[in-house]
Amino acid sequence: MVSQRAFRTHLVTVLVMVALAGVYFGTALLGVLQEFGSGTLRTMWPPTGVALAALLLLGLRMWPSVALGSFLVNLIVLDHPPLVSAVICLAATLGIVLAVLLLRMAHFQNGLDRLRDLLALVFLGAILGTLVSSAISAGTLYRTGALPPETFLTEWFLDWTSAAVSVLVITPFILVVSRLRWPRQLRLRRAAEAFAMLAVAALVTLAAVHSSTELLFLVFPVLIWAAVRFQLAGASAAALITTIVVSHGAVGGFGPFAGGDEFTNLLTIQALDASSSLTALALAVTIAERDRAHWAVENAATQLASVVHQLDHRLRPRPLAPQVRAMADQREAEAGAAASGEPTSSVADHG
Repeated sequence: MVSQRAFRTHLVTVLVMVALAGVYFGTALLGVLQEFGSGTLRTMWPPTGVALAALLLLGLRMWPSVALGSFLVNLIVLDHPPLVSAVICLAATLGIVLAVLLLRMAHFQNGLDRLRDLLALVFLGAILGTLVSSAISAGTLYRTGALPPETFLTEWFLDWTSAAVSVLVITPFILVVSRLRWPRQLRLRRAAEAFAMLAVAALVTLAAVHSSTELLFLVFPVLIWAAVRFQLAGASAAALITTIVVSHGAVGGFGPFAGGDEFTNLLTIQALDASSSLTALALAVTIAERDRAHWAVENAATQLASVVHQLDHRLRPRPLAPQVRAMADQREAEAGAAASGEPTSSVADHG
């Protein structure tokens, strides 16, 4: 019985690993669709954000899935030689594992509802972890001659920023969605507002990227709406939608991206994606911390009122029983009569 249970556990783990490798490969295909210009520039590399979220949620035991998915992507999709693909997949896996270890050392919580968690994700996950993997990957391509010396720094920088944007946009979305639960009582008005918010985010961003005028700043009021009304769930979803639409505009060369320099356009897109995601998430986290502080004060006030009520009940004099009260009144009457010299009567006399 124990062996069958262990076999089922291992089988489920293997199936999850295979599924995760497939998701990594699939998101890489979506990342390739974001290539524009010379064909090597990508606004965002989704597998990095997916892999980091998966290892944070499922544990470091899932690292073989990241390695397998990365190897297949480099070998099949990016058409690198097997040895180069192996080195790059090791670099990608190392960067993700390093980011997870650093986040654990910083006591990172997947709920992402503390400002320190957001800062840890930015500096340890989006900046440091991706820096290691992109540096090794670019160095490998340079050593094999696949990357010319004159473009080494540029390609390395762009590879790093595309992975960092993925961590800032995709990882928070997956972490937040993994904690969502279907409400017991679904309020249609709030559901309609959430749907309207997401639709407005898509439409406003789409109008901004198709306009010849610089209107990309219009996405920020929508992101503020999402963060204030729906906190982390709304902020992460709205940031993801705006990122996808902006990438679509960049690939198509629409609006502000028409006729511009490839490097400048890419930096503009990545700066917009990163700043919009951070703005929405930071506002949502701030609101979450404010709400927790408010609830803590209310809870403390309720407990204090309960303690005061109990102390008042214990210290207040209790009313005497009727018989004891009658005896006390009689003794007071006898004492008063003795003081005035009048005869007194007792219960025994009446007997």
